[in-house]
Amino acid sequence: MGADDLGHIPWEQEDCIWWRSASTGPDLQPLQETVTCEVAIVGGGYTGLSTAIDLARTGVECVVLEARHIGFGASGRNAGHCTPTFHLTSPDKLRKRLGKAKADQLTHLQVSGAERVFSLIERYQISCEAKRNGYLRIAHGPHRLSELSEKKELYVSLGLEGEILDAAAARELSGSPRAHGGWLLKGAGHLNPTAYARGLARAALQEGAQLFQDSPITNLARQAEGWKLQTPNGGVVARKVLLATGAYAVGPAKELLQGATYPVPIMGFASAPLPAETRHTVLPGDQTLVDTHKDPILYKWTDDNRLVTTAYPKGRIGRDPEVTARWLEERTSWLFPQIESIRFQHPWSGRLDAQPLTLPQIHWLDEDLWACIGFSGRGVPTASAAGVELARLLTGTPADDIALPVRKG
Repeated sequence: MGADDLGHIPWEQEDCIWWRSASTGPDLQPLQETVTCEVAIVGGGYTGLSTAIDLARTGVECVVLEARHIGFGASGRNAGHCTPTFHLTSPDKLRKRLGKAKADQLTHLQVSGAERVFSLIERYQISCEAKRNGYLRIAHGPHRLSELSEKKELYVSLGLEGEILDAAAARELSGSPRAHGGWLLKGAGHLNPTAYARGLARAALQEGAQLFQDSPITNLARQAEGWKLQTPNGGVVARKVLLATGAYAVGPAKELLQGATYPVPIMGFASAPLPAETRHTVLPGDQTLVDTHKDPILYKWTDDNRLVTTAYPKGRIGRDPEVTARWLEERTSWLFPQIESIRFQHPWSGRLDAQPLTLPQIHWLDEDLWACIGFSGRGVPTASAAGVELARLLTGTPADDIALPVRKG
């Protein structure tokens, strides 16, 4: 597909509906001099920005270096859903792998992710089309109802309110006659992810952090006074360094994190604006929707009446824009037959950093050199919540007391 180290594919950037509709970000410049700070953060996505906010709020001098622009990577290309659930794992599996104490810490961080996101949005008045009306998962067949009931009970036990819907209620709330029932997880929501990232950047600046974009690191070296990060036109001398690049690491960060995660490509689309009457019959409550197929598709509304959805690669689907758009249109017409015609356009693509735990890990790479990657598709809530823990780690909290698992290398 011709992607370079920074993930540029000709059609993947300019047509992304999030980038087209989000308000402009702060006016950030490339680093042009050598600056000193306590903590240098590499990566201007949710992880780096959320960490910078908490560090700066406590008076820690920090600098964020973004190789391209704020939200360029997965933070600006994702599906925009804020669902604080687990993906392909569970608290029981985590206890077996991490032990009860660490697993319970991580579970609490995960289920508190949406609260963290919407608290940041409220505190800093971030305009990002944020809706907190819940996450609706509908059963595409009666055989999936017991699974949804188990999910509901699990998350209620973890403090997240939810309810099971019978077929009639699920069809009314979703607008789909294909629903055989459903689970509504309350407290979840959706947003414009690019606008959210730009809002976090403004918040970090407001708290006193320094941010530079178009400033990839070209060299990272240990010095007596800490670490020296070189950029094309400047540098940062910092006592501690956090690599928060996700699947978009370049240069020294890419070399250090080789093999820590594997990139998973994803493709997104937005429909043309649909009539207002359609919105009254499709997801009238403005939830995020997903069904229980093995290849589920997520749906959410934008403020200007577009349905946004995403697809993972499956042959040409998820890779070829035209083929994927037609496939999505067929699936959408099946799920919502009341939509007379729908055309998906504005294709974009990206990649997320996945790893077997399907939740992030902190990597101790060297003295005062850390990385946090592996969000595996739960970036909006989890990366936002991880910033609290990373700020604690970078200000002296022992690794054993951090909610995220810490591994050497």
